[in-house]
Amino acid sequence: MDFISRVTEQLDLAAQQLHQRTPTHARFALIPIDNIVELILHGWCEDACKADASLAKLGQVKLSRKERKAALGQRFDEKPKFCARLGYIDEPQRDFILDCHSYRNEPYHVSLAYEEIIEPIASEYYLLACDLLLTHERHSFTRSFPDETYRGAFLKHAGQPAAPHDHGKIFGPASQSLRNARPQPSTSLQRALFTSMFWRVEAISGTLDFLMKAAPRHESKDELLLELESRAAWLTHIDSRADAAAPPQDSHLYHEERQMFQASYKQKFHAAALERWRDRAKQLRDEPDAYLALKEHEALRRECEPYAELVFEAAAEMDAEFQRQFDEAFGR
Repeated sequence: MDFISRVTEQLDLAAQQLHQRTPTHARFALIPIDNIVELILHGWCEDACKADASLAKLGQVKLSRKERKAALGQRFDEKPKFCARLGYIDEPQRDFILDCHSYRNEPYHVSLAYEEIIEPIASEYYLLACDLLLTHERHSFTRSFPDETYRGAFLKHAGQPAAPHDHGKIFGPASQSLRNARPQPSTSLQRALFTSMFWRVEAISGTLDFLMKAAPRHESKDELLLELESRAAWLTHIDSRADAAAPPQDSHLYHEERQMFQASYKQKFHAAALERWRDRAKQLRDEPDAYLALKEHEALRRECEPYAELVFEAAAEMDAEFQRQFDEAFGR
């Protein structure tokens, strides 16, 4: 099967999955979309490296052996980076491809926290794949050759070439037909990102409120956060020590070391961050560029998640303690 047949078959399958309008089907759609993006980018990497190698005798090689090896290797992320350096895609497209690829590979239990954004991400990624197909034709890359037979998806989106030399002229019509096959998403990517992140921040804030009520000895949320954060850092510090497996020989020295550690600890998380994150979440909704919106969402997510993990784990421990006390009181 030639290049254009693979593209039409995979993207047609992705469009069918998107028509189901569920996060599960959208996650399935990410797989063939990502496959085609990788296939197109790898083809460009191959062509660029071959063209560069042909200049070796003239001493005009522009790519190093390390660059060629990375571009043609197994790592997905090297391909959009390489193509962006050569100008085949721009930096926002590069970043969007890398972010979408990360969602394809994300563990399922992690992605459940952001399930509502999977469909608009896959839908936007689908359009980018169609755009890359147009770019493929515009750059006159010769990765497609006539085949003796053409099947379902190819004929549906590209039609039968009139003659072998017309084969390269079907990329434009195929790209447009595939774009038309995509269902309109239920919401824009920007609004989905805003909704998801805003309520994620609200969940963190609500959990922090719960912890304050459950542990009223703290005068402020920042004081509570410092205790949670420094305790987690201390446990990580103990685990990383070479003698972590050995029990402390002197409890007094152990507590003294812990007090010194906590006294010198510099707090990272503050309650004021929640309001800033709410404001940044609202800006996602108003960002006109979907690619930039996802990039900012990912940056915000990287900031929020350590905070969320700290707070949610503390709440889970508190719930477990309440349950233990309840069971003990009733003799369970």
